[in-house]
Amino acid sequence: MKKRTDSRRIKIEGTGLKRSTSAAAMLGIAVQLGALPTMAQQTGGDVRTLEEVVTIGSRVEGRSVTESTVPIDIIGVEAIRRNTGLFETGELLQRLAPSFNFSRTAISDGSDIFRPATLRGLGPDQVLVLVNGKRRHGRSLLGLSGTVGQGSAGVDFNAIPSLALRQVEILRDGAAAQYGSDAIAGVINLELKNSVDEYTVTAMAGQHSAGDGERYQLQVNGGVALGDDGFLNLTAEYRSATPTNRAARSPQFPGERVFRHGDADTDFQGIFANAGLPLSESLELYAFGGYSEAEATGAGFYRFVDQADRSVPQVFPEGFLPRDTNKSEDISFAFGVRGELGNGWDYDLSAVYGENEYSFGAENTLNTSIAASFFNANPGATDAEVAANAGPMGGFSGRQTFEQLTLNADLNGEFDVGLASPLYVAIGAEYRDEDFSLVPGQLESFSCGLSPEIVNVPSIVNPGTLATCGFQAFPGFRPENATDASRDNYALYIDVETNPTDRFLVGFAGRFEDYGSVGDEFTGKISARYQVAEGFAIRGAVQNGFRAPSLQQLSVQNVTTTAGPNGLVEILQARTGSEFPSILGVNNLDIETSESLSLGLVWEPRDNLTITLDAYVIEIDDRIVLGAPLRDPDLVAFPAAQQFLIDNQVAQVSFFSNGIDTRTEGIDFVVNHNTEVGGGTLNTTLAVSLNDTEVRNINAPSGVAERLIFNEPSRRFIETGQPQERVNLSFDWQKNALGALLRVNYMDSTRTSFFTKGGLGLPGFLPVNEDKFLEPGSAFLVDAEVSYRFTDNIELAIGGNNILNEKPDKLAEDSAISFISRGNLQFPMRGLAYGLNGAFYYGRIALNF
Repeated sequence: MKKRTDSRRIKIEGTGLKRSTSAAAMLGIAVQLGALPTMAQQTGGDVRTLEEVVTIGSRVEGRSVTESTVPIDIIGVEAIRRNTGLFETGELLQRLAPSFNFSRTAISDGSDIFRPATLRGLGPDQVLVLVNGKRRHGRSLLGLSGTVGQGSAGVDFNAIPSLALRQVEILRDGAAAQYGSDAIAGVINLELKNSVDEYTVTAMAGQHSAGDGERYQLQVNGGVALGDDGFLNLTAEYRSATPTNRAARSPQFPGERVFRHGDADTDFQGIFANAGLPLSESLELYAFGGYSEAEATGAGFYRFVDQADRSVPQVFPEGFLPRDTNKSEDISFAFGVRGELGNGWDYDLSAVYGENEYSFGAENTLNTSIAASFFNANPGATDAEVAANAGPMGGFSGRQTFEQLTLNADLNGEFDVGLASPLYVAIGAEYRDEDFSLVPGQLESFSCGLSPEIVNVPSIVNPGTLATCGFQAFPGFRPENATDASRDNYALYIDVETNPTDRFLVGFAGRFEDYGSVGDEFTGKISARYQVAEGFAIRGAVQNGFRAPSLQQLSVQNVTTTAGPNGLVEILQARTGSEFPSILGVNNLDIETSESLSLGLVWEPRDNLTITLDAYVIEIDDRIVLGAPLRDPDLVAFPAAQQFLIDNQVAQVSFFSNGIDTRTEGIDFVVNHNTEVGGGTLNTTLAVSLNDTEVRNINAPSGVAERLIFNEPSRRFIETGQPQERVNLSFDWQKNALGALLRVNYMDSTRTSFFTKGGLGLPGFLPVNEDKFLEPGSAFLVDAEVSYRFTDNIELAIGGNNILNEKPDKLAEDSAISFISRGNLQFPMRGLAYGLNGAFYYGRIALNF
């Protein structure tokens, strides 16, 4: 195999040797040794330790994990390869990095499929994601009210095939001063493969122990040389999954499950490329990017025939389960040139474009107001005539698109200032252009009858009840909600780092960003590491950060369906600065700001053992949140707001504000060890993440009650909607052709109150229990895999995830969820960190040549 030149360096402990190496050589060593930050290989009785080189946290080339001033996790190519019983990149990261959470929800439209990815208990849009060190674009889709990460977009990790990854770097420290907005919780960098003359094909299939949720995956990766030192590495993936269903047997239809409570029916196909071409000893062109398409079909609540506002018995005489269709198309492309200026100075000029288009639709549904309008105009019509004039049973509900273009100019080098090391300096500028658009759905997807205006249409079943406008499950975007918004952002940064003494490393970073009408911000960071003794160091950082409101948060307005005091109701997510939030004194969104402090230690008592302990505090002021849905009884002090609900035929309205100040505290403890056991190599990792977030203040405008800006259910999602205690213990043993993996993940219980009696605002006289919280329960998830390499080219593996078949605790029979679903749902619907599907078993074959 040809080696790719790369300026990164590895350090082999115990030999004092430092040498340049190619990224492909690093990749090959990682494959042999495993993917822990500190690993050993046995060679003639000598143990040598390879320290993984990182590309984030420091702009100085050649820094290792243990040399960094801040905590960084490395998930290498071998860990990714040996954990591919996890089909999706997001769920793989959740299993391997306890500080990373990938929450599951159910019956929550697009959030069922494109799950919120978070770091250190903060929001999906408070972690910055990079690919090959360049900013990745976010999704166009906002998480809806009533879920973890509600009101944020974040990045779709599952759009990137796991086989395309060489390694994943997780910087567990705020880095807004280094990398810009969104990096309050940290940074995740996805490094793509750059190998050549190696080809891998993996095929995997599996099923849940309950007999549903079949999953299939085919991945192909390979690279070819471009000239003497260039490369082109390509990855293609196809995966599909059939739905799971953990709904109860229906009391209304004995023996049947008419609700669907579980994973959606999904299909994914994508391709990713990474390329580099040196033009001379001091000049290189590079490019990377990909395209993916994901389609999924979720489900709403079952519509019973006696629900007058949602029923057309002439079409669905026994009721129906409406389904929402989702399609996400994702494209990205990066191009750049980097080279040497001489005297130790390098430059990097790059352009990165990313686009996410998300389309909504509906099937097995109808717009009840269309049939009702025809029936009211033709009272003598037969059932067949009503059915024939009930409108389409599905169609296009609308589309959202987010585009991002980022231009960077980076320069780094060094000055000899007479200290123990040179003064390393990086300076740069960034320009970012963002666009967001929202396209309305077809007329029948949102209309009242066939009128584009909001009008009253009495229902067929009960003339005293108004028929619901728009498609059931997901009403289409209305023309008045269409938008096409854009903005420019400019940034300048400087980053310096040096060793004043042989034992002391210190770094300073500063960044200025201008977001135009939203505002501007200057952020700074000081970080340091002190080598107390051989193998023992302390490290820490102090900084301030920021996050600007996304274009989605500033621009989106749409109607969705949720549960309410009187059954299913429509909820409007109002645009920032529009009429409803202005009535309550909220006219715009400002930048949220943060201050954070971290302090930790690194201990390497032996060549094959590394222990790190890091504590942190993050305080965020004016945090941007999507407030609780407000109902008529909440608004007695604001008659204009009550009239707004009537005029727009919605039961609830939510909106964004800089509503809260929060404080997050946490501790991360990581132990990596390797040794020889039974003639093979055993790599062991123990990782513990303890995290607690508290809402310190609710920023309500004068004269507005705090609960109208941020109520108890919303507070629960922030404070306890994600596990506060996570533990990962893994044992990875390899002896020649035989491999075995055992991984245990502990997740403590979440606590939410959205679907409780109080959270839904159910009347006191209803026979529903008074529990204030829903707690799915803690769980130990045990994963196991055995693999055998029959030849140099063929490897087979069988394994299982969650082999103890852990599921959330079932709901009480008199729970609010059981009441609103008429006994058809038996598990919680929110805060499901580990899902509700139970055990999953799979087989995998890998061909390497």
